[in-house]
Amino acid sequence: MSLEDKVEDKGSRGFIKKAFKLGFLGAATVGSTLLGLATAGISAPIIGGALAAGGIMGGIKKGKKLYEIVKKAMIDYSAVNVVLNPMIKLGEATYPIFGHIGSKIAGGIGSIVSKSLYALTAYNAAFTGLFRGAEHLLDNYLNPKGIVNSVKDNFYNGWKRIAKVFAPGYLLTANGIHNIFGVNTFAANALPAGYINAAYPVPQAKK
Repeated sequence: MSLEDKVEDKGSRGFIKKAFKLGFLGAATVGSTLLGLATAGISAPIIGGALAAGGIMGGIKKGKKLYEIVKKAMIDYSAVNVVLNPMIKLGEATYPIFGHIGSKIAGGIGSIVSKSLYALTAYNAAFTGLFRGAEHLLDNYLNPKGIVNSVKDNFYNGWKRIAKVFAPGYLLTANGIHNIFGVNTFAANALPAGYINAAYPVPQAKK
Protein backbone atom coordinates (compact mmCIF):
# COMPACT_ATOMS: atom_id res chain seq x y z
CA MET A 1 0.00 0.00 0.00
CA SER A 2 1.38 3.42 -0.99
CA LEU A 3 1.72 6.29 1.44
CA GLU A 4 -1.21 8.01 -0.23
CA ASP A 5 -3.37 4.90 0.20
CA LYS A 6 -2.38 4.68 3.87
CA VAL A 7 -3.33 8.32 4.45
CA GLU A 8 -6.67 7.85 2.69
CA ASP A 9 -7.34 4.64 4.60
CA LYS A 10 -6.59 6.35 7.90
CA GLY A 11 -8.86 9.23 6.93
CA SER A 12 -11.66 6.84 6.01
CA ARG A 13 -11.39 5.05 9.34
CA GLY A 14 -11.46 8.38 11.14
CA PHE A 15 -14.57 9.47 9.24
CA ILE A 16 -16.35 6.20 9.95
CA LYS A 17 -15.47 6.44 13.64
CA LYS A 18 -16.82 9.98 13.87
CA ALA A 19 -19.96 9.07 11.95
CA PHE A 20 -20.56 6.09 14.25
CA LYS A 21 -20.07 8.28 17.34
CA LEU A 22 -22.53 10.89 16.09
CA GLY A 23 -24.98 8.13 15.18
CA PHE A 24 -24.78 6.72 18.70
CA LEU A 25 -25.17 10.17 20.24
CA GLY A 26 -28.12 10.86 17.95
CA ALA A 27 -29.84 7.78 19.33
CA ALA A 28 -28.86 8.87 22.84
CA THR A 29 -30.50 12.28 22.36
CA VAL A 30 -33.75 10.61 21.38
CA GLY A 31 -33.63 8.15 24.27
CA SER A 32 -32.59 10.76 26.82
CA THR A 33 -35.33 13.13 25.63
CA LEU A 34 -37.95 10.45 26.23
CA LEU A 35 -36.42 9.73 29.63
CA GLY A 36 -36.29 13.41 30.55
CA LEU A 37 -39.89 13.99 29.50
CA ALA A 38 -41.07 10.95 31.43
CA THR A 39 -39.21 11.80 34.65
CA ALA A 40 -38.81 15.59 34.77
CA GLY A 41 -41.28 16.88 32.20
CA ILE A 42 -40.76 19.40 29.44
CA SER A 43 -38.17 21.29 31.50
CA ALA A 44 -35.60 18.52 30.86
CA PRO A 45 -35.25 18.98 27.08
CA ILE A 46 -35.65 22.75 27.42
CA ILE A 47 -32.79 23.07 29.90
CA GLY A 48 -30.68 20.55 27.97
CA GLY A 49 -31.36 22.38 24.72
CA ALA A 50 -30.41 25.73 26.25
CA LEU A 51 -27.14 24.33 27.59
CA ALA A 52 -26.34 22.73 24.23
CA ALA A 53 -27.18 25.93 22.32
CA GLY A 54 -24.93 27.96 24.59
CA GLY A 55 -22.18 25.41 24.11
CA ILE A 56 -22.52 25.62 20.33
CA MET A 57 -22.18 29.41 20.39
CA GLY A 58 -19.22 29.19 22.76
CA GLY A 59 -17.57 26.51 20.66
CA ILE A 60 -17.86 28.68 17.56
CA LYS A 61 -16.39 31.62 19.49
CA LYS A 62 -13.51 29.39 20.61
CA GLY A 63 -12.89 28.23 17.03
CA LYS A 64 -13.46 24.53 17.72
CA LYS A 65 -13.98 22.04 14.93
CA LEU A 66 -17.57 21.38 13.87
CA TYR A 67 -17.43 17.72 14.88
CA GLU A 68 -16.28 18.57 18.40
CA ILE A 69 -18.94 21.26 18.77
CA VAL A 70 -21.75 18.95 17.65
CA LYS A 71 -20.50 16.03 19.74
CA LYS A 72 -20.24 18.12 22.91
CA ALA A 73 -23.67 19.66 22.35
CA MET A 74 -25.29 16.25 21.99
CA ILE A 75 -23.51 14.92 25.08
CA ASP A 76 -24.46 17.96 27.19
CA TYR A 77 -28.09 17.83 26.05
CA SER A 78 -28.42 14.13 26.80
CA ALA A 79 -26.62 14.38 30.14
CA VAL A 80 -29.03 17.06 31.36
CA ASN A 81 -32.02 14.90 30.44
CA VAL A 82 -30.52 11.98 32.35
CA VAL A 83 -29.55 13.76 35.58
CA LEU A 84 -32.29 16.37 35.94
CA ASN A 85 -34.84 14.17 37.68
CA PRO A 86 -32.39 12.82 40.31
CA MET A 87 -31.28 16.38 41.03
CA ILE A 88 -34.88 17.58 41.38
CA LYS A 89 -35.62 14.73 43.78
CA LEU A 90 -32.47 15.50 45.76
CA GLY A 91 -33.49 19.14 46.04
CA GLU A 92 -37.01 18.28 47.13
CA ALA A 93 -35.63 16.00 49.85
CA THR A 94 -32.83 18.22 51.15
CA TYR A 95 -33.68 21.91 50.66
CA PRO A 96 -36.44 21.82 53.31
CA ILE A 97 -34.01 20.28 55.79
CA PHE A 98 -31.45 23.05 55.35
CA GLY A 99 -34.19 25.65 55.28
CA HIS A 100 -35.49 24.38 58.62
CA ILE A 101 -31.99 24.41 60.14
CA GLY A 102 -31.41 27.98 58.95
CA SER A 103 -34.78 29.19 60.18
CA LYS A 104 -34.06 27.83 63.64
CA ILE A 105 -30.91 29.94 63.76
CA ALA A 106 -32.01 33.19 62.11
CA GLY A 107 -35.61 32.95 60.96
CA GLY A 108 -36.54 33.57 57.33
CA ILE A 109 -33.19 35.12 56.44
CA GLY A 110 -31.40 32.15 57.99
CA SER A 111 -33.48 29.76 55.90
CA ILE A 112 -32.53 31.57 52.69
CA VAL A 113 -28.85 31.72 53.60
CA SER A 114 -28.72 28.07 54.64
CA LYS A 115 -30.42 26.77 51.48
CA SER A 116 -28.31 29.04 49.28
CA LEU A 117 -25.02 27.91 50.80
CA TYR A 118 -26.05 24.28 50.49
CA ALA A 119 -27.05 24.79 46.85
CA LEU A 120 -23.67 26.25 45.92
CA THR A 121 -21.62 23.63 47.79
CA ALA A 122 -22.87 20.10 48.51
CA TYR A 123 -25.80 20.17 46.05
CA ASN A 124 -23.54 21.53 43.34
CA ALA A 125 -21.00 18.79 44.09
CA ALA A 126 -23.71 16.16 43.59
CA PHE A 127 -24.70 17.72 40.25
CA THR A 128 -21.08 17.99 39.11
CA GLY A 129 -20.45 14.32 39.88
CA LEU A 130 -23.66 13.06 38.27
CA PHE A 131 -23.25 15.23 35.19
CA ARG A 132 -19.62 14.20 34.66
CA GLY A 133 -20.57 10.55 35.12
CA ALA A 134 -23.34 10.85 32.54
CA GLU A 135 -20.99 12.60 30.11
CA HIS A 136 -18.42 9.82 30.49
CA LEU A 137 -21.00 7.14 29.72
CA LEU A 138 -22.31 9.01 26.70
CA ASP A 139 -18.83 9.67 25.34
CA ASN A 140 -17.82 6.02 25.82
CA TYR A 141 -20.81 4.15 24.42
CA LEU A 142 -22.21 3.53 27.94
CA ASN A 143 -19.00 1.78 29.02
CA PRO A 144 -18.45 2.63 32.73
CA LYS A 145 -14.72 1.82 32.61
CA GLY A 146 -12.76 4.84 33.80
CA ILE A 147 -15.84 6.70 35.05
CA VAL A 148 -14.36 7.34 38.50
CA ASN A 149 -11.29 9.00 37.01
CA SER A 150 -13.46 11.07 34.68
CA VAL A 151 -15.50 12.34 37.61
CA LYS A 152 -12.46 13.02 39.80
CA ASP A 153 -10.27 14.67 37.16
CA ASN A 154 -9.94 18.40 37.95
CA PHE A 155 -13.12 18.06 40.04
CA TYR A 156 -12.53 21.10 42.24
CA ASN A 157 -12.10 23.52 39.35
CA GLY A 158 -15.09 22.01 37.57
CA TRP A 159 -17.22 22.24 40.73
CA LYS A 160 -16.14 25.84 41.26
CA ARG A 161 -16.93 26.82 37.66
CA ILE A 162 -20.38 25.25 37.74
CA ALA A 163 -21.14 27.01 41.03
CA LYS A 164 -20.26 30.33 39.40
CA VAL A 165 -22.08 29.95 36.09
CA PHE A 166 -25.17 28.35 37.63
CA ALA A 167 -25.28 30.54 40.75
CA PRO A 168 -28.46 32.40 39.66
CA GLY A 169 -30.30 29.15 38.95
CA TYR A 170 -29.11 27.50 42.14
CA LEU A 171 -29.97 30.44 44.38
CA LEU A 172 -33.41 31.03 42.87
CA THR A 173 -34.57 27.42 42.71
CA ALA A 174 -33.21 26.67 46.18
CA ASN A 175 -35.56 29.35 47.46
CA GLY A 176 -38.61 28.29 45.48
CA ILE A 177 -38.33 30.47 42.37
CA HIS A 178 -38.52 28.10 39.41
CA ASN A 179 -39.69 30.47 36.67
CA ILE A 180 -38.88 34.03 35.62
CA PHE A 181 -41.58 35.66 33.50
CA GLY A 182 -42.71 32.20 32.46
CA VAL A 183 -39.20 31.00 31.54
CA ASN A 184 -37.69 28.09 33.46
CA THR A 185 -35.01 29.52 35.77
CA PHE A 186 -32.37 26.95 34.87
CA ALA A 187 -33.18 27.14 31.15
CA ALA A 188 -32.48 30.89 31.23
CA ASN A 189 -29.28 30.22 33.16
CA ALA A 190 -28.15 27.26 31.03
CA LEU A 191 -27.70 29.26 27.81
CA PRO A 192 -25.00 31.65 29.13
CA ALA A 193 -23.53 28.86 31.27
CA GLY A 194 -23.04 26.66 28.21
CA TYR A 195 -21.48 29.55 26.30
CA ILE A 196 -19.02 30.43 29.07
CA ASN A 197 -17.91 26.83 29.59
CA ALA A 198 -17.26 26.31 25.87
CA ALA A 199 -15.67 29.67 25.10
CA TYR A 200 -13.59 29.76 28.28
CA PRO A 201 -12.77 26.15 29.31
CA VAL A 202 -12.31 25.26 32.96
CA PRO A 203 -8.62 25.71 33.85
CA GLN A 204 -6.66 22.60 34.73
CA ALA A 205 -5.46 22.17 38.28
CA LYS A 206 -1.83 23.13 38.84
CA LYS A 207 0.43 20.13 39.37
